[in-house]
Amino acid sequence: MSEDNLIFGHYLVAFVDLLGQRDSLKKFSDIPKDKNGNEYQEFVNLVKETVGAVDGLQQTARKFFETFTKQDGVLQVIPDLHKYNETEIKFQHFSDGLVIYVPLKEDDGYAPAKGIYGAIVVCGMLCLMGLAKQQPVRVGVAIGVSAELRNNELYGKAVAEAYEMESFVAQYPRVVVTNELVGYLKSKADQVCEPNDIGGRFKADLAKSTLELLSPDFDGRFIVNYLGDPFKRILDNTKLPSIAYQYVAEELLRHQEKQNTKLAFRYSLLHGYFFSHMGEPNYTENNEC
Repeated sequence: MSEDNLIFGHYLVAFVDLLGQRDSLKKFSDIPKDKNGNEYQEFVNLVKETVGAVDGLQQTARKFFETFTKQDGVLQVIPDLHKYNETEIKFQHFSDGLVIYVPLKEDDGYAPAKGIYGAIVVCGMLCLMGLAKQQPVRVGVAIGVSAELRNNELYGKAVAEAYEMESFVAQYPRVVVTNELVGYLKSKADQVCEPNDIGGRFKADLAKSTLELLSPDFDGRFIVNYLGDPFKRILDNTKLPSIAYQYVAEELLRHQEKQNTKLAFRYSLLHGYFFSHMGEPNYTENNEC
């Protein structure tokens, strides 16, 4: 690959990891030889379960964003505003996870504001949905310079930082964003626009709306607050939070009973997050999500 083919730029990157998949696959060090035996069938079922979970994560992410990016008819009647409503978001499959990235370029035909907002919404929804489906994910979100080696294949600083946020900072099922991303959003939200600058006001308002999706967690890190009021409006009274809360409470109890200090501590933090927003668990009779 020549350097002339590389596309360098600033990107928002979300590194999404589906937890527990590697531990499941470690149960088999090799493919069972007896294809008619129980061990081989167990191996096949396990692979189907893990691959199905990863594929489901990737498909769900795409569906969330496709639903979010449906054109708003109101925007079509405002001259030139449609270009700020266009979004560009890409998905890169990565082992048992997913990389979501949004170019931060700004030109006459594109602005990243809605793509950034959409990516943050998708990450929050994936985290909440994962808990509700008992397939928890952990997410790190960063911004920085990277190069698109090929279509849907990003490499660089932003990817590395998003991975570090997911692997070493998030620790348990939550969506952690870098301080650089928060600073970027604040700079966009604080821009002073002329009264007739509809596009500028639109971008500033979207940056403010994106900031409202974030809040500081117990450690001072900013997270996607998928139980906050903005997400409540997006969720529109679904049972997802209650179903997810039940799973978190059950996982906390399970790890406590096993005296698994590391995971019990992590799920106690997650349980505290749910408790601070929802109070005592209110288990639902219907666990479908």
